[in-house]
Amino acid sequence: MQSNTRTAKVKQWASDLGFDLVGIARAEPLPDHRDHLLNWVEQGRHTGMKWLANNIELRCDPTQVLPGCKSVIVVGVNYYTDNPGDTPPFIPPYCVGGDSDEPIGRIARYAQFADYHKTIGKQVKKLTRKIDDEYGTESRRYVDTGPVLEKVWAQKAGIGFIGKNGCLINQRQGSWFLLGVILTPLELTPDKAIETDFCGTCSACIDACPTDAIVSPGVLDSGRCLSYLTIEHRDEIEDDLKSHFTEWLFGCDICQDVCPYNKKLAKKVFLSCEVGEEPQNFPPCEVGGELKEGSSSNILGDPIHPPALPLREILDLKDKDQLLDYIGRKSPLRRAGLEGLKRTAELITMNIKRKQI
Repeated sequence: MQSNTRTAKVKQWASDLGFDLVGIARAEPLPDHRDHLLNWVEQGRHTGMKWLANNIELRCDPTQVLPGCKSVIVVGVNYYTDNPGDTPPFIPPYCVGGDSDEPIGRIARYAQFADYHKTIGKQVKKLTRKIDDEYGTESRRYVDTGPVLEKVWAQKAGIGFIGKNGCLINQRQGSWFLLGVILTPLELTPDKAIETDFCGTCSACIDACPTDAIVSPGVLDSGRCLSYLTIEHRDEIEDDLKSHFTEWLFGCDICQDVCPYNKKLAKKVFLSCEVGEEPQNFPPCEVGGELKEGSSSNILGDPIHPPALPLREILDLKDKDQLLDYIGRKSPLRRAGLEGLKRTAELITMNIKRKQI
């Protein structure tokens, strides 16, 4: 009973802080996921993200990250934005106004907001402090920065299931989520894990991926993924991939845009969740009925970027200082750097011109 009371408090605090979803899993080793991750790394699917090959034992056992860890708390923030033209089919040649001669490059939805590591991290920090102050514990928190398998723990915490595109999918709110994880020695009541694959026979994401990066259900070859190539990749783009740079300047949402769970909710963004109800195979937060345009949570604030940027403005930037003045110091686009953004902008411009000939 004491565990249930603590759990209800933690979930209410999470809701009060603006999180759209919250779930709890029992801390335990993940031997199956360890084997999967090792195999993925051995096949070189992580490409240039060398850090993913580090600390695999830690990633798959929270008790090694935090000795005495008993519970894993997962929180989610919905970042869906209802951008005109964001739902396929897109209007070529991806120019300003649809028929202008000025080419543009699209920005993934999450990157239209300020760096989520900081905005969400601030709220995760508040929740962690609240827990530790209340119960005298020493917990650890992560927002896509530490040795934890966020999506796996979200699935175990009942927040959603991992789809064929590798994204966490919530049946009611789709896959437009950013996650935070708290490891705590506090014993809490775990939620029912979602073990069922609700993708069924659907292969929309696999079929839609322009570079065939989803090599099998749930297995992504990062080296072919436009999100990786436009954000993390630091070398030259391989010749067989260059022709696929037709619209995305930073990131790519194609495999999410075509997902039936997202298409069903394309014009609906949920504002709140009420803690306490836990329908079978649904997240522990019941979705509220109030809807609005833009992000469902005030944690992220207002978007700082439009859905797309003129490529000429990117190509005209001369140095890092000009880039920061243009995109702002809170922009996720900083991750790609000036060289990466200009490389992508050049490829998109070249491919658009080829189509217009």
